[in-house]
Amino acid sequence: MSTFALPLLVSLTTAFANEGAVKPTVAAEPAAETPAADPVDQLETVGLAVDFFPGVGASKAAIGQDDRNLSLGVVGTYAGGIDGLEASTVLGVVRTRVDGVQMSGGVNIVGQHVDGFQAAGGINVTGGEVDGFQAAGGMNIAGGEVDGFQMAGGLNIAGADVDGMQMAGGLNIAGGEVDGPQLAGGVNIANGVDGVQVAPVNISSDNVEGVQVGVINIARDSDVSLGIINVIYEGRTHVDIWQSSTGFTEFALKHGGRKFHYIYGGGVRPQGNCPEWAMTLGAGGHFELSNSLFVDADLLARHVSPANGFLAATNMLTTARAVAGLQVFEHIAITGGLSANTLISTVQSGEKYAKDGSMVGTSGSVTTRSFPGVQFGVQLF
Repeated sequence: MSTFALPLLVSLTTAFANEGAVKPTVAAEPAAETPAADPVDQLETVGLAVDFFPGVGASKAAIGQDDRNLSLGVVGTYAGGIDGLEASTVLGVVRTRVDGVQMSGGVNIVGQHVDGFQAAGGINVTGGEVDGFQAAGGMNIAGGEVDGFQMAGGLNIAGADVDGMQMAGGLNIAGGEVDGPQLAGGVNIANGVDGVQVAPVNISSDNVEGVQVGVINIARDSDVSLGIINVIYEGRTHVDIWQSSTGFTEFALKHGGRKFHYIYGGGVRPQGNCPEWAMTLGAGGHFELSNSLFVDADLLARHVSPANGFLAATNMLTTARAVAGLQVFEHIAITGGLSANTLISTVQSGEKYAKDGSMVGTSGSVTTRSFPGVQFGVQLF
């Protein structure tokens, strides 16, 4: 991040011992150091100040030592502090802090913190924390925490935690945890999330206590990550193997966070004269009932093809299932459950999957067969 030099900075000093004190005849303990005064305490309150440009106007005499209630700039302003309102057409610079409102058509710069509202057509920069609202057409930068709301057309940066919201057309970056929503048209980056991240790319270097929604989601661990590519590098990764009443033996990789996972796999059905294979994709929720007992609720979709090739026609077998698992060893669980299955096909009736208890419907060349089922298997790792 670029360093923004503030003009006309003034050194502040403190007084020491009285000059007329009598020197002791014996050694004395060193006097306690006098704490440095807060720069804001040294500012002189000014009701109204007008600048043409920083350093040209009221700021020429005040040299950053004024605490303004109303600060106006034809082109730009430079004040020691703002306790009220600052407005300029192009540039607003405040050496210490803003308690109130700072507005500029171009750039706002505050050396310490903002307690209130910062609005700029281009860029807002605050060296410390923001307790309130930053809104910019281009970029918001806060060197410390944001307790409130950052909204920018391009980029939001918070150097520490965000307790509130970040919303950007391009990129949100939080150096700490985001407690609330992070919404971006491009990328969200945070060091932990207690809320929601929504963007094409979401990245959290720590846990997500909430939801990520995007094309690519990356987190240490998460409750729910919804996307095409989800990398939860300390999440759950299992190998599932099960046999269902449809005749398929299936193998799948289950990967996800604490409460949600994706399923990638396939299966074979070798029975009779028409062996088949299937590609399987699915997703589901995970509910831990105890340290050794869990229940998964999943939706699966399979494209079924004959053993000797790939079938281009519609032949889809879908399953909604509830599967209970019992952890019998550290890395092995026994699973079993019930399912509701539906075949949608233009090439078969599906009788071989369920001869009893099924409902069949036809629409043109499409046959739909719905039937119950069961499955048993193991979960590894």
